[in-house]
Amino acid sequence: RYNNYKLDIYSYNDFLTSDISNLKSLFLTDLNLLSVDLLSKISNKNINLVIIPSVFNQEIGTDVMLEKFNIESYKPIFLNDGSFVSLHESISNSYFNNLYTTENKYRFIKVFNYINIHSDDNTIIRYNNNSAFLNKYYLNGNNIYLFTTSFNLNDNNIPLKGTFIPL
Repeated sequence: RYNNYKLDIYSYNDFLTSDISNLKSLFLTDLNLLSVDLLSKISNKNINLVIIPSVFNQEIGTDVMLEKFNIESYKPIFLNDGSFVSLHESISNSYFNNLYTTENKYRFIKVFNYINIHSDDNTIIRYNNNSAFLNKYYLNGNNIYLFTTSFNLNDNNIPLKGTFIPL
């Protein structure tokens, strides 16, 4: 009746040498770990790669990201003085629309710091300024989900909202 999931935590080097035949999803919380070696390791494995970057630490993996995902611009944005962006109220995917509806004040997302990536055909959810919040790419047999903000209270209020996207 319930699906039990096994959580494995790897160092970067351990992951590259591990058996990943049963891996369904991989979460990266540091863009420095996004590399050609990592993408080769998961190539054609039907894995959901979820990238949740730190806005403050995104130097090494950006070249790989720009090349593989054909992203034109990639710029950290730090809002201050109480300024924030929120999610655009028009979300075409019905599941995401219900999850992030602005009609429910408990689901209203405020983002203070994010990585500015222009919305394009890969964008599933965008901010009210039309920058991407969540993009989905298909690369070498894998779904790759790229968030443009971390999940910490310095960057947004997502941890307080009880919304997580089951991929």
